[in-house]
Amino acid sequence: MANKQMTSTSKLFEKIKAVWEWIRKLLDVKMLIGIVALFVALYAIVFKDADVEISFNKEGTAIITRGKQLRQAIVLLPANKPWLNTGLDVAKGHKLSVTASGSVNLAIHRLVEAAQEHKRLRLGWLGPDGGPHPYKTDLDNARSKYLIAPDPDNYGAVLACVIPYGERGPGKENPRPKGVSRIGSHGSITAQADGKLWLVVNDVMLTDESRDAYVAPQNILDEVYGPGKVSVAQKEKEWAEIKNRRYYEAFFDDNVGEFLIQIDFTK
Repeated sequence: MANKQMTSTSKLFEKIKAVWEWIRKLLDVKMLIGIVALFVALYAIVFKDADVEISFNKEGTAIITRGKQLRQAIVLLPANKPWLNTGLDVAKGHKLSVTASGSVNLAIHRLVEAAQEHKRLRLGWLGPDGGPHPYKTDLDNARSKYLIAPDPDNYGAVLACVIPYGERGPGKENPRPKGVSRIGSHGSITAQADGKLWLVVNDVMLTDESRDAYVAPQNILDEVYGPGKVSVAQKEKEWAEIKNRRYYEAFFDDNVGEFLIQIDFTK
């Protein structure tokens, strides 16, 4: 009976994800989690599953329990968030099945430029599986080294990591923790220790040594930005400011879009 109920619940979530792209344009993203939870609650009432409970943790993750056991969770992962703490506790050895839907763009300024100049996007919209960068200039290749998961074919892919209790959480000062797993549209991660689940979109995080990802010879800058539009001196000045402010999340701040993440807990 329990397996049948879990199967029915899974089918419900599949239907919810199917209409995600439609309703995301009509509703505020913060309202969306509440709508999803409401659908699940109504399902529980209709089928008299009194043991189903919906709650939210302080990080905004929707948590679904059945018989006091954590079964599923839903959270929105913004593309501009350099590591999102889901607030979900994961025990050592537990396997999480993660699915994602939605789309992101990693260069909102390029979207604006393309619209203004009626040109093809230099870097288009990406799904949870990410994709390769369409250009392979020396500047693009340098930046690929500083992706959270340094694989130039996985720009924008959903990544996950379980950070053990007591260890520093990931962020701009700790962008590449141990145990990062590529999730994409569907994947899994097994906790190697008790800890919290963190999520992120794969993009560039700068460091003190990332000058080559920002400053390039003039011929490369002309290739990337257009002849004469950006000078080496401009880039040197911008890099000095980034380094002085430790503004290493700069590449995340021009991201737009989000992924709807569903997490299924298994032992």
